[in-house]
Amino acid sequence: MKNFEFKGKLFGANIEIAVFGEDEEFSQEVTHKAYWEGVRLESIFNFFDSKSDISKLNESRKMKMPSEFIEVLKKALELCRKTDGKYDVTLGKDFNLRKEGYVITGVGGSYNDVKIEGNLVELKNPDIVLDLGSIAKGYITDMVGEKMKMLGIKEFLINSRGDILINGKREHEIKIQHPRISNESIATLKIKKGGLATSGDYKQYGKDYSESHILNARAYASVSVYAPTLMESDLYSTVFSVISKPEIEEILKEKTMSKFKVLGIDKDLKKDTYNKFEKLIVSFGEDALMREDVDDYLSGEENLVGLKRSGDIDEEDEWVIDEEYSGTTGGGNFILPGKEHDPGHPDFIGGAS
Repeated sequence: MKNFEFKGKLFGANIEIAVFGEDEEFSQEVTHKAYWEGVRLESIFNFFDSKSDISKLNESRKMKMPSEFIEVLKKALELCRKTDGKYDVTLGKDFNLRKEGYVITGVGGSYNDVKIEGNLVELKNPDIVLDLGSIAKGYITDMVGEKMKMLGIKEFLINSRGDILINGKREHEIKIQHPRISNESIATLKIKKGGLATSGDYKQYGKDYSESHILNARAYASVSVYAPTLMESDLYSTVFSVISKPEIEEILKEKTMSKFKVLGIDKDLKKDTYNKFEKLIVSFGEDALMREDVDDYLSGEENLVGLKRSGDIDEEDEWVIDEEYSGTTGGGNFILPGKEHDPGHPDFIGGAS
């Protein structure tokens, strides 16, 4: 049995799934179904899709929401409260202003203006706009992974535009994007089961790093979090980007955070590690350079499968194999052929989420 790789459009670019040690036909069947679950969930959380549930809520201001949305929103609001609003998922209006090149003026409301009663969500201040992009990608990827496990695949790795979810017993080599030099990594890790996400200020919407996609960035240019789930990694990599070092240390003292490992790269490229993250690092700095032209590797893989939509999204069989499908993986997200792994085993490089 050889390893199987799947590639499909999701999160505005691509999601890659690598399956290890399973029959190819079985792997393809399961990954397609798991991918379809990701497409379904994206239709709930996609901030940039006017037809998504979150966009409809932002427009109507009050509506019943799917259970998945309620679960994610409650977790996000928990961190809004814990950080006293330094992390705030109601700043969607400010995010859009920065993305479009306008000056941020600040919104009049906050996370305190979100009301949940059962599955009914109300945005009580007309100035707030919900954006769950800091947590939804990780959650959706976790659910794709859960679908795969439920259908019988245990050894896999999912790359969601640089956020990595691993399941199984294999050790994988991961490279973290350099926050200041494109096409280079700043650290190489070896990790097993869990999620790894990186948030960085290098995805910019202005003239310098102060105008990045992360609003209110504080101590670090880049924060990587290794956690039991990718939702937690995704969420906390953003949270730790907008609070101070002492506040990060305080949160990591909590018993529930004992399995979280954190790497912070400050604006002078000095690293801080928390909860023994350094044990994951194989190399750092110049010894962790990325290879160029990795798209040649992706396009040459015979087992790489792309999907495109055929008609409305109503049935799974309305998706067809598109051998010519291609797309960018987004800033800072690459797949490299592995040096020390089984044939076909990729290394994954995480970028800003």
